[in-house]
Amino acid sequence: MLWGCYANQRLSTYTVAMKRTILAVLLILSVPVARCQQKADTGQPSYAHDAKGLEQQLDVALQAYKEGKLADVDKQFGRFVVPNAEEWFTKYFPPDRAQELAKRQATAEDDWETGLTALMRLYPKGTQFHVRCTPNQTPSPREIPAAVGSILPTSPPPIETYLLEFSANKTSALGLQRFASVAVLVFYDGAYRFVGDEDGPFWSAPPKRRKEP
Repeated sequence: MLWGCYANQRLSTYTVAMKRTILAVLLILSVPVARCQQKADTGQPSYAHDAKGLEQQLDVALQAYKEGKLADVDKQFGRFVVPNAEEWFTKYFPPDRAQELAKRQATAEDDWETGLTALMRLYPKGTQFHVRCTPNQTPSPREIPAAVGSILPTSPPPIETYLLEFSANKTSALGLQRFASVAVLVFYDGAYRFVGDEDGPFWSAPPKRRKEP
């Protein structure tokens, strides 16, 4: 795992604890296995390519969650899936692996969305969430170890790493008003797209085995 590369030192231990909490929450709430499907990204607004733009992109989903519009939450998180994914991955990876990478990216985004919404479900209905996004140090491709089963890029993808700090105006069932997440992203077609977490980009690790519900 790439804790040292992707999570800044002051939050690395905290992030590990949050990851364990997410897994526990998923079991407690019996959240179903996340869906693996491509999500549409047509006719959507564009965001600035900076921390404020990322915050605005996330705020739309957070506001929908506050209002109890769960379908809109899923739709807005769908902006983090790479549109025309096979075409994008072909630019940076062997073309014969593009279809596999597109499916894995959609799965990675869905897992991330499921984990975040599981934490949000610990708060009372109508909770207002805010997010602060801070650029984190992104290692160079040479600093990213390749695990067995990983897919090596043919040219470096333009990844960016952000620390996402969420705060709430109410207290969760765990007695918390904040939680954090590390996201590895690419900016493409007017929005940020999720490609990894504190462990690094998803292609640097072998595919995860997932149990069907």
